[in-house]
Amino acid sequence: MPSVFLVNDEGTAVLKKEAVSLCQYLSKVSSNELLYIIMAYDYCYGPYHRLPLHERRSIALRRTYKNRKNAEEIDKKLSKAIEEYNGLIFDIKRTQRDVYLQKQHVLNNRLIEEDNPTRIKEILSSLSIIENKVSDIDRAIESEEEVIKLTGGKRASLIEILISNRKNYKATHVKVGYDGEENEEK
Repeated sequence: MPSVFLVNDEGTAVLKKEAVSLCQYLSKVSSNELLYIIMAYDYCYGPYHRLPLHERRSIALRRTYKNRKNAEEIDKKLSKAIEEYNGLIFDIKRTQRDVYLQKQHVLNNRLIEEDNPTRIKEILSSLSIIENKVSDIDRAIESEEEVIKLTGGKRASLIEILISNRKNYKATHVKVGYDGEENEEK
């Protein structure tokens, strides 16, 4: 999956023209808001892509908003742009990886509070399973990243990849439509 953003000469992130052409809301965000979205939600090429979502959001918030705004407030304001961005970069394996990382975080917190040896053993066993699943997904992602090919051996263009990602995203998510109503996509 190629990146949908570039870092320009001024050191700020900009969307590639192919991504801009597909996005009604994302193309209108400020450079600071775009930087927040990339740092918090890009699980492919964002600078914190290996971290779970809650940590990426926290770091992105501190790095882009010096006046300590609330992440939920920012996410609500940028919800349609974030949804468009998530659609562009969607990868089911990376989404699963994010879910496992969140579960790992929850289990680590439970482990800290637990005193019962039997329960500790169960939590450690669950953590081991999750760590193995994350490793399996990481290996699968690395092998898929080698080359994206179309039939006939040609490489897919960025716009074709982004359109495919967005289609897969819509097929697996309930989304808020541009009219503000919830629509379940097939």
